[in-house]
Amino acid sequence: CFDPDWNPGGIWRPVRLSETGPVRISRLRVTCSEASDERAVLFFDALIDAATATTIELRTTVGHSTDHVSEETLAAGENRVEWRVGVEGHPLWWPHALGDPNLADVSVEIFVINEDGSRCEIASDTRDVTTGLRSVAMRNFRWTVNGERLFVKAVNHGPATQRLADATSHQVAHDIELAKDANLDM
Repeated sequence: CFDPDWNPGGIWRPVRLSETGPVRISRLRVTCSEASDERAVLFFDALIDAATATTIELRTTVGHSTDHVSEETLAAGENRVEWRVGVEGHPLWWPHALGDPNLADVSVEIFVINEDGSRCEIASDTRDVTTGLRSVAMRNFRWTVNGERLFVKAVNHGPATQRLADATSHQVAHDIELAKDANLDM
């Protein structure tokens, strides 16, 4: 429905600068690998950049409790670190047709371990994300969310404006409300 030669690309989200210590999280991916009413499991995949070879304490917090603490030895440069965290009793995320879109605040902190074995008091880097604890699966075009079948209703609709950078939060929120009012899932 838009001019096929129009390119809405370019920087269209906020840009920010961050200051870190000698070890930083260059990329963090958090996915929910399984979820039930009792327990969810989050899978973390991080690229951690270290100025020099060092040992770190990696602290993961979901909600208001520290759920995972580990020590990792890093080489100078980029290191890939993966870990899992079990989360007990947190409410699941649901699409609006099936329930509430509950979210979980997740924080990953890196503390450098000094040569004497003590931990630096100030985090070298911190990354905060918000995610939904849920399992989503599709088989033979049949969708399930948290084990419940969902008949997915979707449309193909252009963005609020061709110039994405000019779209106001009100315009985007209005489009989402219209989709919800039409009982759309995607």
